Amino acid sequence: MSSDPPLAPGAILGWRLVPPVDPNNATVEQLAAISGFHAARGTEGRPLPDLFAVLFNAPEAAARLASVTAYCRFESSLSPLLREVALLASCYATGFEYEVRHHEPLVQAAGMSDRDLQALRAGEWGRLAVDVAMVAALSRAVALGTSIRGSQLEDEVRRNLSARQIVDVTVTAAQYKALQCAGAVLTSMADL
Repeated sequence: MSSDPPLAPGAILGWRLVPPVDPNNATVEQLAAISGFHAARGTEGRPLPDLFAVLFNAPEAAARLASVTAYCRFESSLSPLLREVALLASCYATGFEYEVRHHEPLVQAAGMSDRDLQALRAGEWGRLAVDVAMVAALSRAVALGTSIRGSQLEDEVRRNLSARQIVDVTVTAAQYKALQCAGAVLTSMADL
């Protein structure tokens, strides 16, 4: 086993540790999981996103990840704007550019201005509305594994978010961190 560091993301375009699952050659278990993925998103007939095409090599794991992702994006207790803020703040913190490219237009469709998006991207929380700044800061802390115990952020979060909202922000940030980690190992990420 080599002690060389792994290649940087995108070092070999098109590289994958495992092949993507082709729905035309998928097992019954994979097809059922893929069908559930598309049904939850209303994307029947579209190709699988590259990362999930790779993840469906373990259909049960991919289905569970996809279920949590769908919950975070479409069903959590957060408003559509705050869902996207939580997701993007996590992705900015971890450098998950694939999701950033896909979700910046969605956060703007949910009501975020260009000016606020620039502030969110730069981590300039003071330029954002209090609720947006708080969700972004909490999400970033989760993605980076940073404790907020005893901080001003902890006080603000406890004062302004319900227990369910706190959990939803935390799960969203952690889910996108998990997807980023899986993608970094399973694919070159440049194709994502």
